[in-house]
Amino acid sequence: MHAELIEAARTRLNDRTVDVATVAEALEAAKTGFARIPSSALGEEGEDALNREAVSVRCLQTREGTVPGGAAADDDLVAIVGRSY
Repeated sequence: MHAELIEAARTRLNDRTVDVATVAEALEAAKTGFARIPSSALGEEGEDALNREAVSVRCLQTREGTVPGGAAADDDLVAIVGRSY
């Protein structure tokens, strides 16, 4: 039962997470779920624009979906953004 719940949660998360290229697309996706946006496309100004709309960066990942190491370049990172509560 536990494994089924985890799998159902992963499926729901994947279904509600969209790859986007712009801050405007990230804002739109955050209305119903999450957005995955290249960190280089976001920048400080983009993050400020998200915050003004109650959307924030939830985590940073590598393009492969793993936790970035100390040597990870910003160009190789992806931000997962979603609504703030």
